[in-house]
Amino acid sequence: MNCAYPFRGTSHQRLGIMVYFYWVRTDKGREVLVWKAVPPNSGAYFCHGLTFDGVNAPDGPLSLVGDSVPRVLQDEWVPICCGRAGHRDGEPASAIAVFAKDRVPTHSRKVATAVLSGGVFDEYRSMLYSKQGPYSRRPTFESFNGNARRHGKYTCYVKKGDPRLNEQCCPAPGENEVPDRWPR
Repeated sequence: MNCAYPFRGTSHQRLGIMVYFYWVRTDKGREVLVWKAVPPNSGAYFCHGLTFDGVNAPDGPLSLVGDSVPRVLQDEWVPICCGRAGHRDGEPASAIAVFAKDRVPTHSRKVATAVLSGGVFDEYRSMLYSKQGPYSRRPTFESFNGNARRHGKYTCYVKKGDPRLNEQCCPAPGENEVPDRWPR
C-alpha cells in the first residue's frame, strides 16, 4: 500500500481509541481506508496493521479498516495453499492468513510455520503470529486451528511475485482452510 496519500478523514472513537481515518492507495491505485490512533492513544494498531505492514508505514502505525481487506487482497496478494506458506529461513515472514465468517474478514495474522502431517496441512501444529490488543508490541503465537475456532475459516496469501507461487505441488488443505480465492 502506498501510505503517502493525503489525509482526508475525521476523528472517531473506535473501541475506546481516538483515531483519524485516511484514504491510502493500493499498488493498483485504488483507495482503501486506514486509521491512525491519535494522542493519547498514539502508537495503537490492530491485527490488520501488523499483517499488512501498516505498522512500518511512513507516519504509522496505520491499521487497515476491515472492510478494506478484500480490496487490498485483490490488488496486492495471491492465494496460496497454506502448506506452502511457511516462513523461510533467513527471510522475514511474508505469507499471511486471513480469517472470515460468511466471506467477511474477521482477523488476519502472519504465517510463522506450516507443518504437514501425511501430506495434509496440519492446522493444529502450524503457527501464526500477531499481537494482542492495540498497544502490545510483543508477538503472540497461536495455531491456525485456535484462530479458526474464534474467527472462522481461513485462506493464506503471499504478495504477487512471491517465488512460492512457482511451486506446483500443494498438500491437502487443513480442515478449516478455504483453498479457493475469496472474495470473488
